[in-house]
This record gives sequence, C-alpha cells and structure tokens, in this order.
Amino acid sequence: MDLSPHEAITAGEPLHREVRILVVDDNPEHRMLIVRNLRRGIQTVVIEEVETGGDCLARMAAGRFDLVLLDYTLPDTNGLEILALLRRRYSSVPVIMVTGQGDERIIREAMRQGASDYVIKTPEFLEHLVNVVARTLAQQSLRTQLDQSKEELVRRNQELSILLDATTAVSSQLDLDSVLNILAERIGNAVGCTFVKILLMTEDNRGLVVKAVHPVQDLEWDPALGHLFEVKAGSPVFSVIFDQAPLILNTAHIQELNAAPAVQRGLLGNLEQIQSLLIMPVIMMNECLGVVVLGERRHWERSPFTPEKSGLAMALIQHAGIAIKNAHHYQVLQKEHLETIMGLAEALETRDAYTRGHGDRAVEYAQAIAHELGLTPEQTDRLRYAAILHDIGKIGIPDDILNKPGKLTPEEYGLMKTHPEKGANILSKIRFLERIAPLIRNHHERWDGTGYPDGLQGRDIPIESRIVSVLDSYDAMTSDRIYRKAPGRDYAISELRRCAGAQYDADVVAAFLKILGVPQEEPKAAVRAG
Repeated sequence: MDLSPHEAITAGEPLHREVRILVVDDNPEHRMLIVRNLRRGIQTVVIEEVETGGDCLARMAAGRFDLVLLDYTLPDTNGLEILALLRRRYSSVPVIMVTGQGDERIIREAMRQGASDYVIKTPEFLEHLVNVVARTLAQQSLRTQLDQSKEELVRRNQELSILLDATTAVSSQLDLDSVLNILAERIGNAVGCTFVKILLMTEDNRGLVVKAVHPVQDLEWDPALGHLFEVKAGSPVFSVIFDQAPLILNTAHIQELNAAPAVQRGLLGNLEQIQSLLIMPVIMMNECLGVVVLGERRHWERSPFTPEKSGLAMALIQHAGIAIKNAHHYQVLQKEHLETIMGLAEALETRDAYTRGHGDRAVEYAQAIAHELGLTPEQTDRLRYAAILHDIGKIGIPDDILNKPGKLTPEEYGLMKTHPEKGANILSKIRFLERIAPLIRNHHERWDGTGYPDGLQGRDIPIESRIVSVLDSYDAMTSDRIYRKAPGRDYAISELRRCAGAQYDADVVAAFLKILGVPQEEPKAAVRAG
C-alpha cells in the first residue's frame, strides 16, 4: 500500500515534537528546492542547511537532528567520508545519501557503511526525495519506540528481579527484626537514597517505634533504634497512616519538624541537612502496620523520589507486608511458647531450691553472649530456650537425691548425670521444642571430650550447649547449695579461666568474662580440640 509523505511519517505513533533535518549540499539551488519540497510534504519540520562536510560535523555537534540529507559531492571532502564519521559519532541518526546518476558504486558503498536510504538526482528526484525522507523518519520513529519499549522492558525486568529477590529474602524469615532489616536494606539499595527507616505501630495504635534502619554503619549518626513517639492528629505521619497514602516532605516541611523533637528523632535520628523525605505506609489487608521513611541528603533540582523509584519502594513494601504480619504472628506465638516454657521451668523450681532463679539469670547472660559472638537470630532463639530448660530433666530425679544435703554417692551421682538425657526425652515429645532437645542433651559435654552423655568434643558440641555449659557452671559456683556456701564470683572467674580450652570453649569464656566486665587476661595455654 502506497502512503503519502504525511501518512508515512504518522503511520506509527505520531511524533510529539518537531522534526529537525540537516541538509548538506554545496549547490544553493538544489538546497532551495529540497527545503521547499520538504516543508510542503512534511509537517512540523525544521530544516538547517550547510555547504561542506566540516560544517555538517560542526552543526551535528552543536544541536540535535533527526535526519541528515547528505550529498556525495562536497567542496572539502566526499559524502562517504562524512557518512563514516556520522555513523561512528551519531549512530542513531539516519543518513540519506544523495548522489548523481551513474554512481551506483557509491550508492552500494554508502548502504554498506550504514546509510538508511539513498536518492539519485533524476529529473523527478525531488518528489521521490520527500517520500524517502518521510519513510525514513517513520521507520526511525518506530525504531525509537521499540528502543524505548526495550528500555522499559529491561527496567521492569530489573524491578521484578528486585521484587522477587526481596520477597524471597523476607519470606524465608520468621524473625521480625530480620524481616525488617532485610526490607530496609533492599529498599535502600533499590532506590539509592541516603537512609531508610522502618517504624511499626504500637499495640494500642497510638505510637510508632523505630525497628530497622539502613545504612547503620555508613553514616555517622544515631538512627534512634527503639525510639517511641506518639502519632498526633495533624502531623505528616498521621496523614500517611490515616490516608494510607505516601507523602513527600521538602526542606521547608522538614524544618517544621523542629517543633516536634520526638517525631523528628523518630524520622531523622540526629541526621541533619536532609533535603527530602518520602514517608510510605505499610499496609496489610487495609490495616496500617507502620511506615517506611526514605531520606535524601543530596541536593536535587527536582525531588529525588521519582515516580519510578517511589513506585518500586511501594511495591517492595506491599510485597513485604505479608512477611511482616507473619513474623509478627510468629513473635506472638513465640511469646506464648516462652510462657509455656517458663511454666515448665517453674515446675522444676518447686522441687529444686538450687534452680530457683537459675533460668532467668541464664537467659539474661545467654542473650548477651549470643550478641557478643554474633550468633544468628535462629541460634539466639534456640539458646534462649536451652538456657531456660537445660535442667528440666531433673524433674525425673528423686527428691532425696535432688535435695540431698550431703555428698552424693557414686550411684546417686550416676543417676543425677542422667538428667540431660531425661530432659532431651521430655522435649523431643513436644513439637515446638524438639529442636531444643539435642542442646539439652549436650549441655554437660566438655570441650576436651570427657563430658557426658555422648563424649562429644570441641566444635562437635552445639554452640548453644557450649554457652549453657559455661553459664551453668558460673551460676553453680556463685549460688549457695544445700550442702555448701557459694565459692563466689572471684573463684568462679578463676575457674572459668583455668578450664578454658579444656572443659569449656575458650571463645565462650572470653565473651562471658567481657560481659561481666572482667579485665582481659591471657588465658592459660591449652590445646584446643576440634
């Protein structure tokens, strides 16, 4: 189907701007005829004229053009040489070669070098020229649209990859703090802002608590983790929560936060010179769980939070909403489980006066050691349970042995040594505690392999059991027994140091002594197992 020049250029999506054409020809009469016909045949066209190849390159460097009409015969060079330079420097700009009759070899070479089309100067070449130009511009318009579509597709694929990666990462976590920290990091990396803070609503829905930040170490600031502030009607945060819609605060709005120090600390920490804040709600089934705050310190002529970046951040938050809610439910369930466990521990304490308060002390120290040694949230969780329940097997030990005021006989001591196995057997029958059973079984193993019941050695002993072993011994040496007074803190510290690397994991001992505030001392040389 033949198209008129105007139909050809608008066959694809219409151009939304004027078309700029550069005519390169040293013949003024030819240029005048070309320009007149192009303006007659193509709408919204701007045409510039030059006579030489050098002028052509200069004009291309100074301005934007959508097409070049290039005559082969030029006073300073030939069109093929200019074509080669244009292809190298401006590969996206189409070039139509114009040449005289009988120059088929030049035409073939021009097409080989990348000319989009050609026109031969015949008596009717002007009419043909307009059609070739219109067709080339239409093709270029379609090509540009295709390139833009490809770029958009690449961008969308990148966003989907980011969403998939973030969703997979947060969905694999049940610990709420882990979910929030991963989400903050993913949003910060995806958007490229100065910082990200995640704040969750309090149980009464009247306040917000800072739960996660990113980055933590790259900025010298106090991000105010754990800071709580009330959400008051009329505040920017209130509008985000109430309207369930994002809000951007500029410099002037940020300065107004000085009048509300608690809110300012929650949103910014002590960071100054923030130019823009983006506050977004965390929505799950029409319930606002909290807000995510993105801060940008750099100066921008426009908002750094473009629709694309804001949309990506919102998508990340929406995908993470389920994981946050699930982690919150899991946290509640953990609390209920912990209450059940404390009930079991209290049942033991009614039979054994020595263990009274023992579990509480062990848990406090255990969590501090876990942090010092860099244990994972999962390991810390297991350690917390093990610290509470490590002596639960003593329920199966007769009262006359458990509370005997004198020294145990070898037979009685042998029975007492069965309490780790008894405890493991008890917990293995409780579904949500069965993962703790091996830790209870091994908490009397020794680093050198002389412990019980399995004679495990070194790092074959679970790290949680190694920690409980140190805490259990320390508590025993600093607590009164029915048959003796406590040797005391100094003695316990001395014994832990002496037995580090033999009975106890030396790294655990070092971490515990640091928590106790004991000055560092070179431990006695010992051969470490494992």
